[in-house]
Amino acid sequence: MKPNIPFMILALACGAAATVAIAAAPAPEGAANDPFWSQVHWDDDDNDDFRQRAATPMPVPDTDAVRRAGMTVVHEVERDDGLIEVEGLDADGRELDIKMDAQGLRVISIRHDD
Repeated sequence: MKPNIPFMILALACGAAATVAIAAAPAPEGAANDPFWSQVHWDDDDNDDFRQRAATPMPVPDTDAVRRAGMTVVHEVERDDGLIEVEGLDADGRELDIKMDAQGLRVISIRHDD
């Protein structure tokens, strides 16, 4: 029996799409009505299990702290290894990474990607 190549490609594509859907977290409630966070991809690596995610929702980082660190556009917020990582752009369009405490209240480090 010959393998059905188009079917195999479709099956792989569907599997990849399902993996991406599982990895991405929905925006936290506090971000829903704030334009600063409206176009952000939320990635909760600490809680890939949906039951755990419901029990410990991802915090919205402190907007003023993120802005004071120099970020003007946010692309992604990720919770990983107990820290909040905010990735985006500064006013000059340079990539900026901000690491914050687990509650997203205090900036721990700021790094420009060159």
